[in-house]
Amino acid sequence: VMRERARDLVRNNPHAAKGLAVIVSNKIGTGILCGPDPSQMVRPNQRLLKTITDLWTRWIDTCDLTGRLDLYGIQSLAERTRAEAGEALIRFVNVPARKKGDFPLRLQVLEPDMLDSAQHRALDDGSVILRGIEYVRGVPVAYWLFDVHPGDDGIAGRRSSLTSSRVLASEVLHYYKPLRAGQRRGITDFAPVILRLRALDDYDDAEVMRKK
Repeated sequence: VMRERARDLVRNNPHAAKGLAVIVSNKIGTGILCGPDPSQMVRPNQRLLKTITDLWTRWIDTCDLTGRLDLYGIQSLAERTRAEAGEALIRFVNVPARKKGDFPLRLQVLEPDMLDSAQHRALDDGSVILRGIEYVRGVPVAYWLFDVHPGDDGIAGRRSSLTSSRVLASEVLHYYKPLRAGQRRGITDFAPVILRLRALDDYDDAEVMRKK
């Protein structure tokens, strides 16, 4: 419920929209840069460093599964999703190479809606699935993800026929900010101010109407 209310605020409340933009800008900016560190090499080799840098730069530009973003765009999207919805999933996807030199690894940013929360049961081997995340002795080992977004109603009856698949935890980054011990899911950054922002919005509307 909080996730949906936070999304509504971000889309319709200028204070929330500005706040989210500032959060992403302060944390990510134009991108968190990274690259090879010559100091970690026993014998720095300029040719090897150049090769690694060139390959890394190429992957940065092609790492998005959808082909729309580079690595820095993915960073911004993941942080925006986490702050707004409380958590984000980044999935590692292997794709077949189309030409020589292609990198098979792609990244896919997913909203937390893709987690099948209906998967909530104990398994025969002693593990347990809690709201779409499978645990063994408290350690996440798999995520149950929908094949399509549950909000995608472009095909009649799609929602009633949703199915989820088990994806190994090694193929998914669950990005959220734990605020207490044992917290398994994230919570939107707007949780403490949802009611206040809504009231402020109503107050602004009332003032405008009164002035008119």
